[in-house]
Amino acid sequence: MQLDRYIKVEQTRALYERFAFVLIGTAGISILTVGVLWNNFSKRSLLLWLFVSLGLVFIRWITCKQYSSTKVTKDNYQDALTKFLIWAFISGLTWGLVPIFFFDHLNPVYALFITCVYTGYIASVASSTALYLPVFLSFSIIPTVLFAGRVFQAGGDIYTPMSVMILFYYVMTLSVAKNTYKAFLKSITLNHENLALLAEVSKQKDAAEAAINAKNQFLAAASHDLRQPLHAMGLFIDTLKPTKLDLEQTQIIEKIGQSKQALNDLLHGLLDISRLDAGVVENKPVNYSLEQLLEKLQAEFAPDAEVKGVQLTITDSVAPVVFVDPVLLERILRNVVDNAIKYTDSGSINLSAHIEDNQVILTLSDTGIGIDEANTEKVFSEFHQLNNPERDRQKGLGLGLAIVKRLCALTGVKITFNSTSGVGTCITFGIPLGSTN
Repeated sequence: MQLDRYIKVEQTRALYERFAFVLIGTAGISILTVGVLWNNFSKRSLLLWLFVSLGLVFIRWITCKQYSSTKVTKDNYQDALTKFLIWAFISGLTWGLVPIFFFDHLNPVYALFITCVYTGYIASVASSTALYLPVFLSFSIIPTVLFAGRVFQAGGDIYTPMSVMILFYYVMTLSVAKNTYKAFLKSITLNHENLALLAEVSKQKDAAEAAINAKNQFLAAASHDLRQPLHAMGLFIDTLKPTKLDLEQTQIIEKIGQSKQALNDLLHGLLDISRLDAGVVENKPVNYSLEQLLEKLQAEFAPDAEVKGVQLTITDSVAPVVFVDPVLLERILRNVVDNAIKYTDSGSINLSAHIEDNQVILTLSDTGIGIDEANTEKVFSEFHQLNNPERDRQKGLGLGLAIVKRLCALTGVKITFNSTSGVGTCITFGIPLGSTN
């Protein structure tokens, strides 16, 4: 919506929203005015004026109900604003008749009362309609001119200066109304800019999410096609190794094999991340014993740890039954154990299980390089590695813990990570306790 139209729509909504309450006060003041003047002025004139005043209140009330703040739109605001201006002008004319017919300069008490009625009327109009100056002027300029003229007509040492004071009071009120109007315009303009900015941010966010989803869907769908040439490359390398090769050729074959393994690891990591982000990995929890999985991990990773001179101990003294997806849990534990071995050059790595608060707590602790507190959260980001500035592929690609974090979120496994630089790392997993029934 264009700024000018947006401002007019908001002004019209605010006018109708505020004015419904003002009408109640207007009806009350009209009745009070007639009651005070009842014994000193023509009852017929008072009743006629009261009838017109209350009739206008009723008509404006119906109009306010018709155009409540939720019903004023960019299509009908002009009609609503025009009606408001028309009834404002007629109401101003009606209240301007009060000093013409009911101002008695010979009776100071009634003259003072009419003055109070006027000042209260102008103040009320300023507070409720100043956000759109044409409406304020429609309400106020006619009663001001008529009242000031009637007082000036009375003449004398009191009423002549009083007519000037009335005009001065009106100018001051108009100044306040202008300031209110400017503040409202500034507020509405700023709100419009904020809405436009939010719309643009939302649009950019949707575009970014669409691009990410498209990328994730592509990588997830391309899994087979990307893995097939790598598998073929591995077969070719294995075929070349037994053949008669000189030392230089053998070294080249080894480097090709290392590059192929690094590419394979990168591909599998990317595909795992993409499949998880694309939501195509399903979580299928079942009840099963943890003992078999831990024994499998011990047998698989013990040789790698032994090569580095690190003692790997995986114990399961309680043989618990857990309720979790066994395939996804195995991927979680494989990643953290593999990561621990890569970053532990001496000492030990321990993985143990115990039951606590209706959960199976798996604790993996190592005496590796550790991580300082400032980098604790960063290790769960993609491709973030510590102490690997040369990007040695033997230390991995920085995807392991990123995958672990996503898998934990998917399976409902609670993960806690504590690490101290130069001392080691401790990771705990809270897994729902299963049932043996």
